[in-house]
Amino acid sequence: MGTSTGPGAEPTVAEASPARWYAWLLYLVTYGKARLAAVGVTLGLGLVLAMLALYVFAVLANSVMADETEIVDFAVLAALREVQSPGLNHLALFFSLLGSEVLAVLMVGC
Repeated sequence: MGTSTGPGAEPTVAEASPARWYAWLLYLVTYGKARLAAVGVTLGLGLVLAMLALYVFAVLANSVMADETEIVDFAVLAALREVQSPGLNHLALFFSLLGSEVLAVLMVGC
């Protein structure tokens, strides 16, 4: 670990004067609290949204496990069969391949 003034020092740290450090510290004390509060609110909302998404996923997974989604499945299948085409088949195959092991191997191998 280098010193703050030696040859291996970070240039920004080495160039800063004590007055600039004091001004930075004063800025953090005055305006940093609001920024920290904003970060806290953002993280809190993110946590709440993640928990909500997990709950919705659990409810949906429970419905799938109980075979309660057959009506929706057949309705979607019937709607897709009405607009079926070779181009859409290739597009569906492409999106299916995005979730396959082949893509994971290719991404890890590169």
